[in-house]
Amino acid sequence: MGHTSSWKKVIGFVLAFCLLFCVANLPFYSLRDEGYQFISSKRKTQQIDSLKDHILDVAFLGDSECWAAFSPLQLLGEEGIPSYNCATAGQWTGDALILLNKVMQTQSPKVIVLETSTLYSSPNRYKYAFTQAFPIFHYHDFYRKDSNTVKDGYTLGANLVKTTEAYTGRADYMLTETAEHPIDKLGLSKLNEIAQRCKEENIQLVLVSSPSALTWTQGKHLAVANWCTENAVAYVDCNEEDIMKQMGFDWSTDTRDGGDHVNLSGSKKVTAAIGRYLKKNYDLSDQRENADYSTWLKRYQNSKLYQKGEQK
Repeated sequence: MGHTSSWKKVIGFVLAFCLLFCVANLPFYSLRDEGYQFISSKRKTQQIDSLKDHILDVAFLGDSECWAAFSPLQLLGEEGIPSYNCATAGQWTGDALILLNKVMQTQSPKVIVLETSTLYSSPNRYKYAFTQAFPIFHYHDFYRKDSNTVKDGYTLGANLVKTTEAYTGRADYMLTETAEHPIDKLGLSKLNEIAQRCKEENIQLVLVSSPSALTWTQGKHLAVANWCTENAVAYVDCNEEDIMKQMGFDWSTDTRDGGDHVNLSGSKKVTAAIGRYLKKNYDLSDQRENADYSTWLKRYQNSKLYQKGEQK
């Protein structure tokens, strides 16, 4: 009889604990919509919220490779294309999808550019599933102050750095991995959702690989290229030799950290190349005479980053 009573108490305690634990998780379930890397995603969504409605024709999504490579100020100044760099450090396709949906709430972009490094930045799928089921463990510090000191609002979301640290490794870095490097299932599922969202909204999706000697390979290129072929999505790999030559890209001057991310000089070359590609292949009007963009255009014209002769 005593044993039965003890077991009842244990079971009662376990049930009460589970109930309290479930109740404690309730306030955190909605935070899953803020992204896995929620601190940086929240900061970027606040920037998107501050924009005038329906002012963007292009939005860039991706992780730090994208953040460093694409300059909306330059794109507007050179091609007249209004855009915003929605990249964040560590952004994976799940967070890119969340930011895409955020953009679509107030904007009507014609083109979405997804930088492909994000396809290989997915969290561990088991850890991710656990944090989605029990968000209190991952989102408990959601409301803490953002400690990120990078201020990229002035540059329309881009993280531009002048620092130069040359890449001195092998010129054929793409060949360090030649067998196809598959995109993991979790990242692939979110990529497919992004493609479907763009299709539903009649938005052109373009995948772009920015130059990265330390992270990009032929194996990754093959996986992305095959997915793009299967899904009728355009793909531009700036690591390919002919494109590198067209850009005039130089690993001794155009990287900030020894071959991973481009610096300001590299960003200018990548942005110029992608700007020409977008202008040639998509119905994007020149908005430099549109008064809605006068502030951004003056920002480009007055910026020391883009004054004639400024290369670094």
